[in-house]
Amino acid sequence: MSKTAKIKTINEKVLVETAAKLDLPLKLVKDVVLNGQSKFTAFTMASNTFDGIRWPYFGVFKAKHKIVQVLNHMKGLDPMQKQFFKDMLKLQRLKRKADRLKERKKLELDIEQQELYNI
Repeated sequence: MSKTAKIKTINEKVLVETAAKLDLPLKLVKDVVLNGQSKFTAFTMASNTFDGIRWPYFGVFKAKHKIVQVLNHMKGLDPMQKQFFKDMLKLQRLKRKADRLKERKKLELDIEQQELYNI
């Protein structure tokens, strides 16, 4: 069996399972998934302004904003830079902006207190 045939059978199984789980006819599930709805969703998810998309019968699809932000940041990087960036994220070496601001304010307060005591 070729790779494309395997993919087609897997896709068919997924469609059948989805139809069974949602108690919808298989024809309706195929129509919703295969007739441009998924392409539109992928295109919209790729944009920076993605908030959420409602599919008929399936509900709302949303993306985590942090993931979208990271993926958009990684678009212009070469493979080595991407791997480095992923490793830093896993090690939590890259901090969120809010965390950096808190640390900066804390340092500023410490410096102000030291200046007050030194006078």
